[in-house]
Amino acid sequence: MNKSNTPTNEKIMIPLRLPPDIYHRMMDEVQKKKKDERGYSVNQYLTDILTNDLEGKKK
Repeated sequence: MNKSNTPTNEKIMIPLRLPPDIYHRMMDEVQKKKKDERGYSVNQYLTDILTNDLEGKKK
């Protein structure tokens, strides 16, 4: 589900390299959230983390 209301063609793709243990922990978190929120994805998880961090630094 697209929560940002940004069209897909306007989004910026970035490569991401993660160690296997971090990747598996991240996928566990995404799977937990997916149970409660249909359509939740890795992209949404990363967007949420970045948005919360950057908004916190604005203040």
